[in-house]
Amino acid sequence: MIFKGLSSQLLELRVHLSPNSTGSKGLREFVKSNYKKIKDDNPKLPFLVREAENSPARIFARYAKGFEKRLNLENLSEKQIEAQLKTLEVLTAPSSKPQF
Repeated sequence: MIFKGLSSQLLELRVHLSPNSTGSKGLREFVKSNYKKIKDDNPKLPFLVREAENSPARIFARYAKGFEKRLNLENLSEKQIEAQLKTLEVLTAPSSKPQF
């Protein structure tokens, strides 16, 4: 699993999703399938799930020195979300400033 031994510079993973929208379905499935594993592998890492009606599906990774990386995951499947996390290297320390 991609969440084993997360970067020590990663301070928090925060999930925003809608409890009912179809755009958040993949992220809801991802959280349901992986929450326990992430917490078991990284017991000190805050992994926060925030549900709000009509909220877009997103994951925020907060790193040391105030750096945040945002992944927009609207309308993606559980497998696509896992691939996005791997591709964007959300698990390693950032080497550049955020681009918004």
